[in-house]
Amino acid sequence: MAFGAPHTRALNLVAFALLSIGAAGSDAAGPYPLPPMQDNDLEHCLQDGVPMKPHVCQVLRTQVDIEAKNAAAEKAKEDEQSRQEAETIQEEHAKAEAQEAEQARLAALPPLKMYRFERPAPRGQHHWTWNEKDEFGYQRELSPQDRQRGIAAEPLFIVSYKGKTAGVYVFNTTTWQILSCREPCEAMVVGSAAGRQVIPITKGSLLWAIIEDARHGWFTFGPVFSSDPNFKPSE
Repeated sequence: MAFGAPHTRALNLVAFALLSIGAAGSDAAGPYPLPPMQDNDLEHCLQDGVPMKPHVCQVLRTQVDIEAKNAAAEKAKEDEQSRQEAETIQEEHAKAEAQEAEQARLAALPPLKMYRFERPAPRGQHHWTWNEKDEFGYQRELSPQDRQRGIAAEPLFIVSYKGKTAGVYVFNTTTWQILSCREPCEAMVVGSAAGRQVIPITKGSLLWAIIEDARHGWFTFGPVFSSDPNFKPSE
């Protein structure tokens, strides 16, 4: 291999320095753990046409090999970065195309006609004593023991009405219970994390008052919207 103009200025300075050491009378390979040279390498190891000392040639050749490996590693790194960037761009394009396709699909749909269903006008007198949005509070009756202890009133029993489907009234409570009963509602099914209970409904009781308010339209659970003209909201 010919070493001269194709090499960097730094490499030439290294070669000249080591050549000077060799000219002083040292033909040893030096402290570098270098691989052995092939015989034909010595013929081409020149510095400006002057044969170089063997150990100088080995140092220079090793340096060139290192630079070549570093350049190859850097090229592989750049290629990997380019590959990752190309994959990222492809993924972004695919997402953008999917979004455009979904927007086009939605735009092609006919306009959604909203049917608003209101509850009928309530009848009679309601039994709840407190209301906020879709929650309704009922006053519990004090027991004789509560009166003896001087308790003036029990906390309100609060329910939210979820509607009536196939003759079944459904309510949620603020104590994580689900109440339900089927007409004629002789008993209320109370479901909770603790299990399931069936409580008889007697006239004048708290559960009876809740059912009466549902029957007479005293619960507000908001308008119902549907694109189906045959949709029937629950009572």
